[in-house]
Amino acid sequence: MKKLSNIILVTAFLLITYGLLFLFLTQNRSQTSYFENRSLAAFPQITAETITTGKFMAGISAYVTDHFPFRDFWIKTYLQLQMFMGQTFVYDYFITDDGWVFPQPITYFPQESMDASISSMGKLQQYAAENGIELYFIALPARNNVLTIDYPEYLQNWAREKMNKEYLLAGIAEKGVSIIDLGAIWLAENKPQDLFKYYWRTDHHWNMDGAFYGYQILRRELATKYNVGTPLNVNDYRRFQAPQTEFIGSFNKQLYGLIDDPDSIYYYQNTTPPEGNFSYYLGDEKTGNPVDGAEIYAQGLAEAKADYGLAYAADLREITVLNAAKEAEQTKTLIIKDSYVNILLPLLAEMSYLTTFYDVRHNSDRPLKEFLAERHYDRIFIMYNDGNIFSAMYDFGF
Repeated sequence: MKKLSNIILVTAFLLITYGLLFLFLTQNRSQTSYFENRSLAAFPQITAETITTGKFMAGISAYVTDHFPFRDFWIKTYLQLQMFMGQTFVYDYFITDDGWVFPQPITYFPQESMDASISSMGKLQQYAAENGIELYFIALPARNNVLTIDYPEYLQNWAREKMNKEYLLAGIAEKGVSIIDLGAIWLAENKPQDLFKYYWRTDHHWNMDGAFYGYQILRRELATKYNVGTPLNVNDYRRFQAPQTEFIGSFNKQLYGLIDDPDSIYYYQNTTPPEGNFSYYLGDEKTGNPVDGAEIYAQGLAEAKADYGLAYAADLREITVLNAAKEAEQTKTLIIKDSYVNILLPLLAEMSYLTTFYDVRHNSDRPLKEFLAERHYDRIFIMYNDGNIFSAMYDFGF
């Protein structure tokens, strides 16, 4: 009997081991992970250098980990187990009882990086002043800086995000930059509990209602404080839903779609000047590639499932929009952006004849200083969410 049981155990072990090996060798391999939003490891090169330095074995380890049979199933099962056991953080995310997902807050004070960011803004302000350009820093309200989050008490005591924001904005103001702090205005005009409706439950961006509300305040502040443009007439816009498209947030993707998210995808459209007034270009309006607006914005309108980038717009190197309704004014605005701006592309393009959207992250070979040497703008908007404090996003080449 004991001999039979040993044979069964050994046979089962060999079947599982060689079965997984067979699947590993014969399965179709994906090059990217949809849920993790990254490229999966490629098979490492076999050279004398990679073998002697240990890079080959490290590459093999990463390759096997990324392409292990049923990898997504095992990870999803592990996450479900953590959620079932009531872990405070699952994959470094805090999940509330009503399905809101928050990342671990920043608990340190990166003064050196923020000082570099402030210094870069000072140099840009000097350049703008010397060249007759209006410069505005428009701080968009990051989720963790305006929502009251029921983190465990030990984290609430150590969270530094709001302190970091205040330090950065104070430093930028000392450089003489005009600042519009949308988050501070939101908190002054609303009860904290009322601000949840402006954000996705499972994504780090604001939703369309939040972005449109922020756009209203931006237009109001620019018109009343700086005599730029006119306040927004809300009645000129219609709100409509993408009824067949399920939204999957960035945090929920990291959690393999385990959170039941009831949020819907909405859009706001200006009904007075038709959107046909806009001409879109990937690049500038002279040498760039002219494209249909639907190739840049709201590509996921008819999709069954869409994340923030597909529902609104992806992070691109440079986008130029010409607005025929403003041709007589010939105003030109450069918007240096992060992904919070993507949801607002067609709305922000209403404000000028020419609007250029420039993303520092995709212009490492063409710093802002070089970019500005070839162009002329009347205004520059730095539009970052106010949790975006680190110096890499402020590396303008000055």
